[in-house]
Amino acid sequence: MEQEMEYVENYKYLGCWINEFGNNFKTVQALTAAGSQSYGYIIGLVNKFGDLGYKTFMTLYEAYVWPIINYGAQYGGTTIIRHPRYCRIK
Repeated sequence: MEQEMEYVENYKYLGCWINEFGNNFKTVQALTAAGSQSYGYIIGLVNKFGDLGYKTFMTLYEAYVWPIINYGAQYGGTTIIRHPRYCRIK
C-alpha cells in the first residue's frame, strides 16, 4: 500500500504553524489573535462589571492571556509584528 505524500505550504502541529522555511510569522499571528481575543474578554468583563481592581484583573490576565503568550514565547523572538492598536512606532 503505497500512498503519495501531499505537499502543503504550512501545517499545524500542537497549535504551531510549521513550514519548510522556518518562518514563524503565521504562528505568531495566530497566537497574537488568540491573546487579543482573551484580553478582549477581560476588557468586556471590566466594561460589564466596572472596576474589578488590580488583583482581580491580574488574576484574570494570568489565567486567560498569559498562557497564550507564554506558549508562543519561543516563536516570537525572531518575528516583529507591529500592531497599530497596541504599539506605537516612531
